[in-house]
Amino acid sequence: MAAGGGRSWGPKYAGQMYFQYNPDAPDGMPTERTLWQPYSDAYSGYFRTGSNISNNVSIMGGNDNGNARLSFTHLKNEWIIPNTGFERFNVSLSASQKIADKLTISGNVNYNNKSSDNLPAAGYNNQTLMYFLIIGTTTNVRPEWHRKYWEDGLEDVQQRRPFYQGPDNPYLAMYEMLNKLSKNGTFGNISANYKFNDHLDLTIRTALDISYEKRSQQRPFSMTKFPRGMYRTQDIFMYENNNDALLSYKNESQDWRYSLSVGGNLMTQSYDFDGMYADQLNQPGIYQISNSLDPAVADPQRYVKSINSVYGMGQISYKDRVFVDVTGRNDWSSTLPKHNNSFFYPSVNTSLILSEMLDLGKLDYAKLRLSWAQVGNDTDPYQTSKYYNSIYGNGFTNPSTLYNADLKPEITTSYEVGTEIRFWQSRVIADVTVYSNNSKNQIIAIPIDPTASYASKMVNAGLINSRGLEISSTIKPLIGKFKWETTLTWSANRSYVRELAPRVDSQIIFSRGDDVSIEARVGGRMGDIYGKGFERSPDGQIVYSSAGVPAPLDPIAKKWGNVFPDWKAGWSNTFGYKEFRFSVLLDGQKGGKIYSLTNHKNNEFGNTKVTLPGREEGIIGEGVVKLADGSYIPNTNRVDARPYYEQYYARANAETNIFDASFLKIREARLEYLFPNKLWKGAKIRNVKLAFYGRDLFNFTSFPAFDPEGGNLDNATLTPGVELGQYPSTRNIGFNLTCNF
Repeated sequence: MAAGGGRSWGPKYAGQMYFQYNPDAPDGMPTERTLWQPYSDAYSGYFRTGSNISNNVSIMGGNDNGNARLSFTHLKNEWIIPNTGFERFNVSLSASQKIADKLTISGNVNYNNKSSDNLPAAGYNNQTLMYFLIIGTTTNVRPEWHRKYWEDGLEDVQQRRPFYQGPDNPYLAMYEMLNKLSKNGTFGNISANYKFNDHLDLTIRTALDISYEKRSQQRPFSMTKFPRGMYRTQDIFMYENNNDALLSYKNESQDWRYSLSVGGNLMTQSYDFDGMYADQLNQPGIYQISNSLDPAVADPQRYVKSINSVYGMGQISYKDRVFVDVTGRNDWSSTLPKHNNSFFYPSVNTSLILSEMLDLGKLDYAKLRLSWAQVGNDTDPYQTSKYYNSIYGNGFTNPSTLYNADLKPEITTSYEVGTEIRFWQSRVIADVTVYSNNSKNQIIAIPIDPTASYASKMVNAGLINSRGLEISSTIKPLIGKFKWETTLTWSANRSYVRELAPRVDSQIIFSRGDDVSIEARVGGRMGDIYGKGFERSPDGQIVYSSAGVPAPLDPIAKKWGNVFPDWKAGWSNTFGYKEFRFSVLLDGQKGGKIYSLTNHKNNEFGNTKVTLPGREEGIIGEGVVKLADGSYIPNTNRVDARPYYEQYYARANAETNIFDASFLKIREARLEYLFPNKLWKGAKIRNVKLAFYGRDLFNFTSFPAFDPEGGNLDNATLTPGVELGQYPSTRNIGFNLTCNF
């Protein structure tokens, strides 16, 4: 067995015979020597092949005065971890009917239901499968030895851990530690359009988006975090209503076309969260709030938000060569103080069809785009005055963030220049866009002195400048019997921190203790990643202690790069021959940095190939030892592999746990065949298409965990640049069949 937990510092597999765990014995005690060997399913045996089955039926029809469409979709997902997955139903109905010469009524309604008996927990914690695989098992332990997860005679009371007493039994987590969900949602709208004449019309619309979600989490007795189990419920009701009116006028002359629209919107949102927590159960295996050992804790959260808006837009064009669009919108938000709750944001867009205005030779088409725009944004409710966020018994609790009665709206100003050109009878198309965005008055929470009874304060701060370049090119080398179309896209973006709040030089976006942080520092870029590294001598060599292991880390954190890539690119190709069509999409990115906790743990525990050197003879680290007088001598101390690698790949050593996030993926490949309609003539079936596809087929990367494209899920927000025990990426292979009646 390993030295402990998921560590693999024991003897190598060389045909030895040892007294080992006996799965057939009641207590697992060995009765005879067995072969010291790894098992091929030691890790993969905890997973299964997942599946998605989706069916859709749509019915549509209409005439000159109206049309309707009804659609039903069912999706059944079985995920790669046993006893996880979800089921989703969706029904949608849309219709439009001309009920008078000038009046048309339109509407649509969508209902969806998503339910699951168990959604998998994610992250690096003792309630996820990945945590167990990283620290709780080794290659000489078979998954089936954990399948019995209750001790005999202590069902629902004491879990069975046949080996290491740290992580919870993975099958207990799969089948007893459940995260249930049932969500019902309805959204839709109804609108009326009245045409006064050929130039003037009025549209009035009302829209509703309502959802109710019921969640529950249950944890059995004897789990590490919940020795007496746990049961929690959350009921979430969300509502949004929009009411619009839009008056539009359009006209044209011989060379000119113009239109003008003015309108308004009334938006109301409400959020109602009711949580009930029983964090210790009275009796095992009974998951009800009434089974709480202590008084259950209520956690109500509610907010209401509204925005009233007026807006206008106009367009004018000359000979379909010159186009100018102007928009303006003013919002009044309930989440901002009254003296700052009104904000106006306009835009101007111009397009010039140069190929219609100038002689450009062999160019078939050339277009120039210029735009300037502003966008305003408010904040979450209850940030501008004092309030209590929770009530417990007869007591009230304050939020941890201090309000600000003078908050202003955020404003982002954007500039964009773009061009599109076509030549060779539009068989070559190129599009280039350059843009720059300035975001000011961002509403953020900055740290303050904790003696003020608050951890942070809401402020308007900062100026962030983002610049980018986007290029796409489409070429059609073959357009006859054989068809081939290829498209290449490339983009790059940089966001620079020009200003933050007064006397604030750094804003932490994400941090994991002292291990690693993603920060916005004045003069740097959004997404810069910081952490500690080796102590080094003046000539850059790693400093080792007299014990032969790396010396304590340099206490000053350094920047190790940026979590966002230098550039992203995609390349798609589509080939066609008669009724066959084949397409393949490649995409990837160059650069970017990502911190991997999985790498730290696997190397600390000796589970990777990089920790093989020195297993038998010890290892001498390449570097120097600092003497008492401050001088340096070469390190000649030989040390056992285990303490060496545990220190070299320490969790707080960002230098050895941050990696290049470059990757290239075969994102999708698809082969489809369109059957001739004559095959189904008698059955009145047409457009029968059979397709075989694969998604995320291969991932080429040097990242040592699973997928550098992933990130850490933190409060429902995906944070790039940090990997904390992520699940393996999945490859999807399947087929679909479509037809029309």
